[in-house]
Amino acid sequence: MVDDDPAEVVRLVASARRGDGPAFAALVRPHLPAMMRLACAVSGSATDAEDIVQESLTALFRSLRTFDENRPLAPWFARIVVNQARNSRRGRMRRRLLFEKAARSPSSTIGTSTDAVELVLDPADGGPVFTALRSLSPDDQSILALRHLTGLTEAETAMALHIAVGTVKSRNARALQRLRSIVEHGPQ
Repeated sequence: MVDDDPAEVVRLVASARRGDGPAFAALVRPHLPAMMRLACAVSGSATDAEDIVQESLTALFRSLRTFDENRPLAPWFARIVVNQARNSRRGRMRRRLLFEKAARSPSSTIGTSTDAVELVLDPADGGPVFTALRSLSPDDQSILALRHLTGLTEAETAMALHIAVGTVKSRNARALQRLRSIVEHGPQ
């Protein structure tokens, strides 16, 4: 492993700091399997682990200038992965709660929230809202996804679906009502 050879770490870090991609890859490659396992364990989502590690690699590369090459890379890399995984888990939980709250609320304004724009419904961890959303018709899914998951305005949703703004409003209201009913009472 690269960490076992301090001279090699110093050389690779110096090269990576100058923008040498292969040097950076050689520096981090031995740690990737462990970091994937760590990301999965901390985030609670195997499907998010790859994204977490990718974001961690970006953060690691950006902060490489502050790395003390006389120390092992693995603990530093692991700390970055843990922070990214915790952030991912918190964000996923916050978005799920926000979406579930909106699904229960008669006056949903979720479409304007930045959290809603970033919402990712993963079948592995989407819970009752994911199940309820998937049981709706494709038209209902489209309206809710465009309005509440991508954050499009009513006018933008109308343009995307080639329908009138009034139609978007009425379909959105009915789809939210059906979603709320399924979340609260189960599929009919």
